[in-house]
Amino acid sequence: MHAIDKDNVQYDSKGTLNETGIEIANLPRFKEGLECLSNTNFINDRLADIGGLNLAYSAYLESNKNSSKDVSSENSNRNQGARNFTNLPLQQVFFLNLAQSFCTDGFPNVDGQDDETWRLEQMLISSAPFDRAFECPAKDRQCELW
Repeated sequence: MHAIDKDNVQYDSKGTLNETGIEIANLPRFKEGLECLSNTNFINDRLADIGGLNLAYSAYLESNKNSSKDVSSENSNRNQGARNFTNLPLQQVFFLNLAQSFCTDGFPNVDGQDDETWRLEQMLISSAPFDRAFECPAKDRQCELW
């Protein structure tokens, strides 16, 4: 994910300036997203976290969509059991699993907060899919880059 952070988005895999990357870096939405995130520490790390979250969530939704289309009875029964282990919507299950992965005995940061908890909050504070999954009220400002 660091390949598309604010410092590296303009370069290709060989470190050469890339036309597409330059276009992305100059998009108003990308610039607005960077400005929105500018008050956070370690902005490139936050971009990597948020980009990774978005990529994982998209893959999760795609995987779930594909598994629900499975028509073979053996796979269908196995997938049905996986979907029925909870009454929660699968979108909520995704975010609960994400949060669980950040449960650590980490060291407090400068604000006295656990670094992993802070990282999780930074990812979710601007997550429209999280807000939809938990029916959170719309925020005045969400940082979106792409």
